[in-house]
Amino acid sequence: MDITNAEFDFETGGPIVPGQIIFNTNTEPHLILCPHDYLLLQFHSSWICSGLIISPIVSSQRLENGFRKTLHDTFHLSFSVDKKQFNVIQRYGAGKKTSASFDGSFSGYFGIQNQPVFKSLNSYVSPQFSNVSFETTQTQKGVQIEIIGSITDETLLTLLPTLDGEPLKITVNALISWEQMVLMGLGAQHYMLPPLEDKTTQILESTPRSDKLHELIMCTSSGNPTVPGIISMTPCARRPWQKNLNFHSLTFGEFSPDSSGLRFHDDARVTLYSNGFAHTTSTSYYVDFSIIGGPELEKLRGSDSIHLSISGNSIGSIRYDSGYGEEASDPNRFIYQQMKSLNFYAELTSLGVELKIWGELNGFETDLLELHEQKGVERVPGKEFNIQATIPWPLLLIRGFSFAEEKASRFMNVEKLL
Repeated sequence: MDITNAEFDFETGGPIVPGQIIFNTNTEPHLILCPHDYLLLQFHSSWICSGLIISPIVSSQRLENGFRKTLHDTFHLSFSVDKKQFNVIQRYGAGKKTSASFDGSFSGYFGIQNQPVFKSLNSYVSPQFSNVSFETTQTQKGVQIEIIGSITDETLLTLLPTLDGEPLKITVNALISWEQMVLMGLGAQHYMLPPLEDKTTQILESTPRSDKLHELIMCTSSGNPTVPGIISMTPCARRPWQKNLNFHSLTFGEFSPDSSGLRFHDDARVTLYSNGFAHTTSTSYYVDFSIIGGPELEKLRGSDSIHLSISGNSIGSIRYDSGYGEEASDPNRFIYQQMKSLNFYAELTSLGVELKIWGELNGFETDLLELHEQKGVERVPGKEFNIQATIPWPLLLIRGFSFAEEKASRFMNVEKLL
């Protein structure tokens, strides 16, 4: 199992998975509209389209950036299960089957398929599914999906006289790998991945700046991405044994367009495993923005850069080590400082979204000052903070940001094939 084996479509950011869509009738027990062994899965969450869309992949080519360019516009199935619902369904423990029922529809042009049952249909139709069952099973390789439904829509059945009024049954089988689950932010963590056969590791001096899909660095313990950047505070609040770093990990909740809360923490060390995943250790600054999240980044759909200035309460906070915590669970282990003002600047670049965030901090609260006196420790509160980070295009595409789907091709090389 290797992160380089995870394949995604460049146009949509959706995972490419092994699987088939099979149609069944009394006269055609195993009908495949177009030959395919792989499917494209897309999770959409917008007023135009919301839910899971599944399309057969007729052909694909590997791009130099690690994505694939696919032909998948023959027909598609859509289901009213979004990314969050899917995540809830599949997280029940290894080997256990979980099931749910959803509405669905079947859309596409069928005349070009040259299949006997569909030969008379040359127009676009969107009949509805009925009796849809959605089942997932956690396996060693990933999450196995099985969807079974039937079409009884009279519009379709009357256009297909060869069906003779009988229902058209549909079966979908697909397998999303654990690597794809981690990259998509669907909750898969290190314990779901098989043991490493190659124990080779590499200590990174800094997180590489890259627009390549398979050069993304994902933390195995949390499933969060590690991106290049730096966090600093004036005066510096790090303890003497904590280094001033030139990279940090970025946590964005589920890192989705509708997540509300951007959270960063920096790392003293990143160990890269042979399978492409990484282990991060010894963070010193934790930054939590209460009012800056996915919706703010999605404003890049209308512009190549955005700048927000905010002041007041409940903006966010920075957490760092107090220096006198006695154990991991000690409530006095960390110091929290609230933000007084915030400047947020985001710009599209060749490598992704460049973030520059800076602002002022409130001083220590009275109870914290009293605690310092009790501990006999003299601490100077930070006055200003500064954060710089680059969120790579591949991560934005895979996590479903609309502006990335619309604009990434302007910045990334999408013509060069491997």
